[in-house]
Amino acid sequence: MDAVLEFVPIQLMGCGPFFQFQQLEQIVDDIEAQMQNLPEREMTSDEIGRLALEGLRELDQVAYIRFASVYREFKDIDSFLDELNILKNEK
Repeated sequence: MDAVLEFVPIQLMGCGPFFQFQQLEQIVDDIEAQMQNLPEREMTSDEIGRLALEGLRELDQVAYIRFASVYREFKDIDSFLDELNILKNEK
């Protein structure tokens, strides 16, 4: 779990009061389980980030959008708004 924790929580842990640390650990555990099931047991940081985004999207939309804005390197407000509209339309 430490390898994934080094990548993920800097962006996630301060994202909002709406989820418990245990839920964040579950996302990390799920990512690690997927890594262990790979034949080569390696995953790129892009793949880890994508899986973290998927977990956050289900857990906390504010945490998701904050992480996505850094992970996807939103360049302008339109990129940010596009992602917000996608989330809004999924409801």
